[in-house]
Amino acid sequence: MDEVIIGVYKISNTKDKRYYIGHSQNIDRRFTVHKSKLKCNKHVNIFLQRAYNKYGLDKFKFEIIHTFDTVEEAKDKEDEYLKNMEIRNEIYNLNYNNSGGDIM
Repeated sequence: MDEVIIGVYKISNTKDKRYYIGHSQNIDRRFTVHKSKLKCNKHVNIFLQRAYNKYGLDKFKFEIIHTFDTVEEAKDKEDEYLKNMEIRNEIYNLNYNNSGGDIM
């Protein structure tokens, strides 16, 4: 069985350099959900969906940027990113809090 990774991840658009930040208690599963929703044109983040529709999956990089022992630590780190005013023009995130995320 694969190791479950708790942490913060980044989905980067290699064309326009914007990115999405998220946290999950199972990042590999969360990546699968993101890709599935994007392919079906059903992703809740309209900015990420439009970029995917324009550029395609091969222009996106899915990476784990921090790992943690607990979901709370991951949420706190994601919150740091989302509250950083210096990156607001670089991210696809619709909200600047971590009210979303993977709670599966």
